[in-house]
Amino acid sequence: MKPFKFSFSYSRWSLWRKCPKAFKLQNVDKLPIETGPALIKGRKIHDEIADYLQHKTDEAPTSLTKKFATLGQQLRDVPSSNIMIEDQMAFDKDRRAVGWFGANAYYRMIWDVGVSVSNKVIQAVDWKTGKPYDSYDDQKQIFALPAFWLNPDLEEFTGNWVYLDHGDVHSTTFNRAQMYGPTCDPAADDGLHGLWKANAAMMESDVSYRATPSKDACKWCEFGPNKQNLCEDGVK
Repeated sequence: MKPFKFSFSYSRWSLWRKCPKAFKLQNVDKLPIETGPALIKGRKIHDEIADYLQHKTDEAPTSLTKKFATLGQQLRDVPSSNIMIEDQMAFDKDRRAVGWFGANAYYRMIWDVGVSVSNKVIQAVDWKTGKPYDSYDDQKQIFALPAFWLNPDLEEFTGNWVYLDHGDVHSTTFNRAQMYGPTCDPAADDGLHGLWKANAAMMESDVSYRATPSKDACKWCEFGPNKQNLCEDGVK
């Protein structure tokens, strides 16, 4: 088994925040996890939409035509030079773009869709299945980071959470001052830019991986007593 090499992503951050031990079991110990029906469905929907937007198929998937046929057509009509679809973005510790599998990849992010409106404005889409149930504040902030890191002149980024089953769209906009602080200087490690550098460092420095069990959290945990039962700290 390959030794664990830390890298930061929203999914890893989300799991570590819920329970550092669950993060360890999945990412450090590399215990297998079961792929449930919801994950399989979500991946299938993402793949179908990506194929449609990339003109690999002419038939819009039902996940779009139910509520978002117009949005799907608008995105499909964006010139290929102005759109990113399921692109993998990786950065080193200094937030310089690197290869996804590069030895120095420290941050990894993916947009379902990213659209360059101009050299100063970018919008991105995250497809959601199921009902809206969370604010996703952390994910929205992390979603914005690569836009500014990749585009030094960027002034504004909007992330759009598109709930395919319910027809809702939750949008959040970040400007340059929010990203870099009042001086708008990337070197200052201020604003969201600095916050997530500190959060990644905090997560990387954790070597205790303390369990944070609770009846509700353990109920849904892949390693808890209701699933694989591989965590001695799990509670029913």
